[in-house]
Amino acid sequence: MPMISGMDSEEPSLDQVTELFSVIDPIYGWLVENVPAELTDDAQAVRVSIQSMADTFANVDPETTSEDEIGMMVLMALMGAMGSDAADLETASLRLDTFLNRSCNVPMGEGPLAIIEVAGGGDEPPPTTEPPPPTTTVDPLADALRVPDDYATIQEAVDAAQPGDLVLIGPGTYHEAVIVETDDIVIRGTDRNEVVIDGQHERENGIIVFSNGVAVENLTSHSHTSNGVFFTGDYGTDVIVDGYRASYVTAYNNGLYGVYAFNATNGLIEHSYGSGHPDSAFYIGQCNPCNAVIRNVVAENNALGYSGTNASGNLVIQDSTWRHNRIGMVPNTLDGEELAPQGDIVVVGNHVHDNGNEDTPRKSADWDIGFGGGIVIAGGNDNLITRNLVTDNSYAGIAVADFPDVNLWLAERNTVTDNVVSGSVYDLFVLSFNLTPAGNCFSGNTFETSIPADIETAMPCDADAGALGESGGPNPGEFAVTDHTSMPAPPAQPTMPGALTEEARRAGAPPAVNVAAVRVPIPGDIPDTIGRANWADPGIEVRFTPGLLSGYSWLGPVEGNSSGSHGGRIVGSGWPPGETVYLIPCWGSYETFDPELCDWSSPMTVEYQVPADGNIESDFLGEQDRTMVWGQPKPEGICAIIGTNGPDEEPSTGDEVEAVLCTEPAWGDVPEFITDGW
Repeated sequence: MPMISGMDSEEPSLDQVTELFSVIDPIYGWLVENVPAELTDDAQAVRVSIQSMADTFANVDPETTSEDEIGMMVLMALMGAMGSDAADLETASLRLDTFLNRSCNVPMGEGPLAIIEVAGGGDEPPPTTEPPPPTTTVDPLADALRVPDDYATIQEAVDAAQPGDLVLIGPGTYHEAVIVETDDIVIRGTDRNEVVIDGQHERENGIIVFSNGVAVENLTSHSHTSNGVFFTGDYGTDVIVDGYRASYVTAYNNGLYGVYAFNATNGLIEHSYGSGHPDSAFYIGQCNPCNAVIRNVVAENNALGYSGTNASGNLVIQDSTWRHNRIGMVPNTLDGEELAPQGDIVVVGNHVHDNGNEDTPRKSADWDIGFGGGIVIAGGNDNLITRNLVTDNSYAGIAVADFPDVNLWLAERNTVTDNVVSGSVYDLFVLSFNLTPAGNCFSGNTFETSIPADIETAMPCDADAGALGESGGPNPGEFAVTDHTSMPAPPAQPTMPGALTEEARRAGAPPAVNVAAVRVPIPGDIPDTIGRANWADPGIEVRFTPGLLSGYSWLGPVEGNSSGSHGGRIVGSGWPPGETVYLIPCWGSYETFDPELCDWSSPMTVEYQVPADGNIESDFLGEQDRTMVWGQPKPEGICAIIGTNGPDEEPSTGDEVEAVLCTEPAWGDVPEFITDGW
C-alpha cells in the first residue's frame, strides 16, 4: 500500500502518526465527493481502514509509552486494519492512486495516503476541511499541429510543420494526396479506424514521403491509384531516404501497394495491416543495406503479402501473419530495379498460411507461376528462412527458385532451417534450372512432402551435396482474379496506444532484432502462445519465451541446465541503452486489461542496464512459479507492463517506453485446487 511505502522510508514518531490521522477525514471527504462513482466505495473502504488505525492511538500517552511499544503498535495497527481484506484494500488503494495519477498528475505511489509527507516532520500545518484543489491537467501534445482544429487539411499542417513537429489528425475522411518534404516530423491519427485518407480511386498516393526521419502512425489510407503510404528516394539521382516508420497503419484497396519503401534505409513497419492490393500489402525495394524491420503486421487478400525486389542487407521480417493471398511472401530479384540480386535477409517467426486465394486482385499474371506459395525466394541469395509456421498453402510451403527475367537469376546459398511446414502439395520446394544445389540447404524442418524428395538428405546444411535428381516447376494452373476496387473493407484494427499522449519520435534506425529469441509461432487455437507484445511503443520489441505452456509453471529448456525443467525468459530489442527495464504484474487478458489492476507497488527488475545494442534477455522468471510473480493465477489470464522510467528516471513524464504482454490461461478448466480462495 502507498501508506506502507510512505512510512517505511523513516520510522515515524507518534506525533507524525497522529498528525497523519487527523487529516484523513477531510482528504477522503474530498475524494468521496470528487472521484468517479465507481471509486466511491474504494475511498470509503480505505478511509474506514485508516480510521481504525487512528482509533488505536486515541488513548496513547507518549510520556509513558516507549518508542519500541509505539513502533509495535504501528505495526499491529497496520496488520489489524488490513486483516483478511488485505487484497481488496490493496486494490482499492491502487485504484485511487491511479485515479489521482491520471486526473491530477499525482505521481504513482504518492496518492491519497502520501498527500501528507509522513516522514517530513510537523512543520507544515494540517489541511483544513476545505477540499484540496485538483491539479491542472497539462496537455502533453499542446504544441501539436492539429487537423482540422488548427489546419483545414493534412497537407496544410504538413506544409507548416518544422522538424520535430507532430501533425495530429482528428477523426474524419480526408480526400487528399499528401506530399511530405520536411524531415523528422510525425503524422499521426487520433484513431486508426476513424482517421481515413480516401483516394476515391482518383488520387495517386495517400501519403508520399520524400524526407528523412518521417513517421506515419495510426491512420487508414485506401483507394488510391498507386499506394497507401509511400516512402521514396529518387530513382534517377540515387537520393536515399534515411529513416522511415509506419506504425498502426491500415492500407487497403490501393492500386499497387499498401505500405511501400523504395530506395530507403533505416526503416520500421510494424503493427500494420494491408489487404486488397494488386501487387503487395508491404513492399521494401531497391536497398542495400536496407537496415529495416517488418514485424507484427497482417497481410491478407492481396496478390502478394510481402514483395521485396532487390532488397538486401540487414532486413528482418518477423512475427507477422501472411494469409489468404495469391502468394504469401516473395523476396525476389528483377532487372527492372537496381541493386540486383536480392539477398541477405532473415524471415523468422512468421505464420504463413492458406495462400492460394483466387478471390484476390493482381497487377500481372507473371507471378501466378508461384500461385499458392507460402514463402518463395525468387532468384535471391544468402537468405535465412527459419522458425516459421507455414501451413495449408495450396502449392508450395517454402520454395527456393531460380527466376527468369531479362537475365536468369539463380537462387544461391539460401538456408531453410527449423520451420514447421505442412498441408501443401510440396511442403519444401526447389526449382533449379541446372539441377544443382547451388549452396542452398535445408535442415531441422518439420515437413511431409518435398521436391526433390527427401530434401534434407539431398541438400543438407552440414555436408556437401551432389547433383539433384529432380526439380520443381511453375504452378501450371490458371487462376481467377478480382478487381481491387470491389474488394471489401477490412474490419477495424487495433488503434495505437497513447495516440493522444505520446510525444513525437522521429523515425530512425530500427531495433536490433534478437533473432535467436524468436521461436516458431503457435496457431491461435492453442491458448497462451509464445507471447509477443500485444502493443508497444514504436521501436520496442519484447516477448515471453517459451511461454506459460504448462499453465502452472514457466517450463522449457534452460541452456546449461541438465534438468531442463524451467526456462521462462523475457527477451526483446530496441530498448534504450543504459535504461533499467522493469515488469509490473497485472490481472486480466488483453481484452480485459486495465492498468488500475496492475500491482504498481511491486515492480520487478528485468534488466538493470540495457546494453548498447538495445537487446534485453532475462531469466529471472526461469525458476519462478507463476504464483510467485502474479499471486494466485486468474482464470481470465495474466498481463505485464514492461517499461522504463525514461532518461530522467522519473515515471509519468512522457519519456518512458513500455509494452504490454498478455497470455491466456493454458490449463483449460481451472483445477479446483487452484481456484480455492477466489
